[in-house]
Amino acid sequence: MLHGKPGEDGTFQGALESVGIPYTGSGVLASALGINKIAAKRVFQAVGIPTPPYVVAMYGRDPLDAAKEALERFGLPLVVKPKDEGSSLGVVIAHTEEELFETVKRERQEFGDFFIEKFIKGKTVTTGILGTGMEAFAVPVLELRVKGREFYDYEAKYTKGLTEFVIPAELPKDVYQKLQEFSLEAHRALECRGFSRVDAVVSEDGQPYILEVNTIPGMTELSDLPAEAAAMGISYDELVLWILKSAFE
Repeated sequence: MLHGKPGEDGTFQGALESVGIPYTGSGVLASALGINKIAAKRVFQAVGIPTPPYVVAMYGRDPLDAAKEALERFGLPLVVKPKDEGSSLGVVIAHTEEELFETVKRERQEFGDFFIEKFIKGKTVTTGILGTGMEAFAVPVLELRVKGREFYDYEAKYTKGLTEFVIPAELPKDVYQKLQEFSLEAHRALECRGFSRVDAVVSEDGQPYILEVNTIPGMTELSDLPAEAAAMGISYDELVLWILKSAFE
């Protein structure tokens, strides 16, 4: 259960494959796509999975130019995200032009490539997926209600008591089912193996938007996937065995 680079981005997976050692979870391609949020969003768009519209600020492009384009297209607030970080590191919601311009300059210095996403007001949700290909299935959707923070950031993820888990998420039945379907499609589109967790936001008018796929989700007592699995009767130990099984598919 290696998070971030080089454990989650395909590097470690490629090393293990080169010496013939089986490993749990997704392969090189899915891992590389999952960590690269821009590439993943392009895959989602190609197969018709809704994701918030965005502007890319790749290396060589003036970050202020990207910020101005995003302002013109989407208006404020805007979400600035690094291309390939995890645990919400570097994610900022900018509410003013000044805050946006300062954020994008800092983002380029600290993280290099980044993108600016339209802010979708709504419920923060996440859906665990177990299995591979057509055998994969969604576990109950988890709604994340953050206390005292603007969004589900690093502190909210890893500080006990800052986030309330609501399982199943309080959504209309048709929206709930649509969200599970899109999450399952995202898992399959990136060719994830064994397990993943798909993060999304459901807008106030009931439209789910897929944000990203975590190919190696957290497995601590505060983590989302174990809580979701427990909601459908899968114990922590059983979940671990399910994950181990993925190494031999």
